[in-house]
Formats: sequence, structure tokens, C-alpha cells
Amino acid sequence: MGGVRLMNYERIEHEILSVEEVIGASGKVHVVRKGVALYGNLSISYDSGTLFVELREPVIEGTQWQGGIIADNRVVHVFVNDQDCGELELINGVGSIPIEFTVVGTYIIRVESALCQSAEIEVTI
Repeated sequence: MGGVRLMNYERIEHEILSVEEVIGASGKVHVVRKGVALYGNLSISYDSGTLFVELREPVIEGTQWQGGIIADNRVVHVFVNDQDCGELELINGVGSIPIEFTVVGTYIIRVESALCQSAEIEVTI
């Protein structure tokens, strides 16, 4: 006879863990925690020479985390084609910075911040 599995999620600091309770045939409960996602995900878009950045919750079906903006102040680092282009301060989870390209081509913009999932976008000018 197989055991019963009950799945849950919990946040411990900046990480969301799946918590699985496995109840064996003998009735003994085993708790298994696995990392699912970082709590903060950076979301980016680029339009008319401006990079927009948002700090968002991850989307995990069946949980309270469904991609809403996290109203947190933090600094993110901006890279274009792996070259450091400076920092952007997010206020209440959002921010923008002008990035203008003078040469026609394709560029990779990446943003990173401590304890967040980074984001990357390809922009063709």
C-alpha cells in the first residue's frame, strides 16, 4: 500500500520551498523541503530608450504568490552585453533608467540584485 502525499509551500527568508509530507504505510510522517524559487523575481521591459524594472513575486499555481509587485526598495545592477552599466534604485518595487543605443544592432540587457532571480531581455535597434 502506497503512502499519502500532501504538498504545501512556505517562504523562508528570500526562498520559496515546496514542503511535502510523505505519510508511509506505517503512519510515520517524513517532511521533505525543496527549493522552488527565489521570492523576488526581476521583470524587465524596454521601450523608446527606457528600461523598466519591476520586483515581482514568482508565479506558483495554487499559492498566494502570483506575480504581484513587491513594494520593496532595493538596488539592481544593469548590464548591457555583459558590461556593467551602473545601478538603478527601485522604489516600492519599480524603477526605470534611460538606455540609448547609438549603433544599430542586437543587445542583451540583464538586471541582477542580491537574493532575486535575475532577468534578461534582447533588444534589437
